[in-house]
Amino acid sequence: MRNEDRGCPRHGAFDVWRTREDLILISDLGGPYEGVKDCFGLGISLQEATKIAQGHAQSLRTRVVTTERRCGKCGERFWPRAALAEGSASGRAAGYFCPSCLKLASDAELDEYWKEIGSTGEASHIDFSDWCG
Repeated sequence: MRNEDRGCPRHGAFDVWRTREDLILISDLGGPYEGVKDCFGLGISLQEATKIAQGHAQSLRTRVVTTERRCGKCGERFWPRAALAEGSASGRAAGYFCPSCLKLASDAELDEYWKEIGSTGEASHIDFSDWCG
């Protein structure tokens, strides 16, 4: 059976991977990534991904990490794929700011936050290797 209308609650934008460090990664960014050695789920819902990740983390006695981010402006947690889907004019900002802040903030305001992030040396968090635990 195909899921062309996206009606199945088990399908979604999330994947579950085991990294070389034996961490279990829930990601909405596609893949595969450099640094993963196993895949436990592709194109599944966040609920399914969480269930699968927790099961593997328990059996491997490791922890679950995600590609979820914290917005540099408001502090809310968000999944980067949602921000990228918004088609922001400032594509580089999509990894730092939630979709709401990207919509509401002017380019000048986002540039100010961008400069602040760059000046504090926090710009490295856009690297996919820095996953949230």
